[in-house]
Amino acid sequence: MSEVESQRPLANPGFLALAVTQFFGAANDYLLKTMLVSAIAAGGVWQEWAGGGGEVYPNYGLVLPFIIFCVIAGQVADRCSKHTVAVRVKQAELGLALVAFLGFWMGSVWICLVAMFMLGVQSAFFNPAKYGLIPELVRAKQLSRANGVINLLTNLAAIVATVVGGKILYMNYVGGGKTQPEGILWLPGAAMLLVAVLGLLAAYRIPKLPAANPEGPMRYDPFFPLFKTLREIKDGGTPILTVICLWSTFYLIAYTVLLILPNYTTVLKIDPGQVAVYLLGPLGISIGLGSALAGWISGDRIQPRLIPIGAIGLTTSFFLLGFAPANWKLVTGGIVTVGLFAGFYVIPLQALIQKLSPDKSRGRILGAAGVLVALFEVVGIGVFHVSRKTFNIPPQKMFIVVGVIALIATLIFYWRVRAKINRPEWQ
Repeated sequence: MSEVESQRPLANPGFLALAVTQFFGAANDYLLKTMLVSAIAAGGVWQEWAGGGGEVYPNYGLVLPFIIFCVIAGQVADRCSKHTVAVRVKQAELGLALVAFLGFWMGSVWICLVAMFMLGVQSAFFNPAKYGLIPELVRAKQLSRANGVINLLTNLAAIVATVVGGKILYMNYVGGGKTQPEGILWLPGAAMLLVAVLGLLAAYRIPKLPAANPEGPMRYDPFFPLFKTLREIKDGGTPILTVICLWSTFYLIAYTVLLILPNYTTVLKIDPGQVAVYLLGPLGISIGLGSALAGWISGDRIQPRLIPIGAIGLTTSFFLLGFAPANWKLVTGGIVTVGLFAGFYVIPLQALIQKLSPDKSRGRILGAAGVLVALFEVVGIGVFHVSRKTFNIPPQKMFIVVGVIALIATLIFYWRVRAKINRPEWQ
């Protein structure tokens, strides 16, 4: 933490502004992703263009920009005021919403995919500033609670945006044997514009904090700064690199699960619309609640002891889901358990990365962490496709694969991290 550490309570106007900004930013990401996936997936007007499995294109559009730009964004977050970064990326979001508006209005999948990629770039530049702002806006002992609030609002935004986006697209781009867009074609883009405006207004309320390191390094290639930063944190005397990898594993697991659940239409014999009601919605709500609960339990300190509880709970839940009868009540219960333990796993890791990162290089470290998260997400997409396409593993048995990944993360924690969790700097 900086020498002039913020003495504000958790519910201070600056942090609340950041939380609201993140809520609307996540909402726009999921609005466009949901609407685009709905138009590309089975029954959508762009199904023939995409072919089988075309739903992965929007996912790649959000993930790949993090690999390319997140390290550059981390350097910018150190050299500039994070308030300025937040405002600029939200201003850019307005323009990207206009691009999406044009794409849906014209019925052009290519324009919509460009908007998706550019929204991923915008999110990549916001990511290090967002996580870097948290320790600048709240006291160190409030980090766990602050991250719990951010994760809760992010998951709520995802749920609301998924439901709203699905309904908007059903009216225009899916259902009823539609082969061409029809209906209120301006509505998808208008929804994104409204959310972008609200997010920008919230960003203006973030305090104008000074830059952490105005003279810090700045390189515009994505590779050299990444390797340099990873080498620095590896040799920094703390296991922060292991913490980042464990944090990234959460997103690998999350992406894989989000690809598994839509295939449960065949397992539970339910309609695609019921997947959101029985599975995706409960998962998002439970992750948010688990994150908030982990923050509340942590109180005025970071609690690394919650990490193995979350990891063991996730591992057990995934194996149980892999062998559970095809009953929607049992599956929904298992999904809720997964979400709750996910909050216990991810919140202490997220807070530790922020606390253990030096002030002047926090942006770079968070940028490098963002790249690793994106790479792990790509691995998650790859695990799903190889398991399903090459080995023809049924959707339910995919949870066993995810359980093995969670088990490996648990073993790595006990091998590399557990012995250090009683040190003062971890609390």
